[in-house]
Amino acid sequence: MKEAKKLRLNEKQKVEKDPGIPNDWPLKEHEVKALEAGRATTIEELSLDVDVYMCKEFRWLTLRISHTTMI
Repeated sequence: MKEAKKLRLNEKQKVEKDPGIPNDWPLKEHEVKALEAGRATTIEELSLDVDVYMCKEFRWLTLRISHTTMI
């Protein structure tokens, strides 16, 4: 226990926080909308990737099940 404490194995790594956009920055609303749009497209792309993966995985499972029932 003392060795792990000395090596700091149980400590969490610090995560840098996003400072955001300052309130006194001109065109803040425009920048916030642009960031939200970018995040939305990223989320859509990730969900499409997951859908494609799940579809391929489901096809593989159905093919495997159909082949095992034939034997």
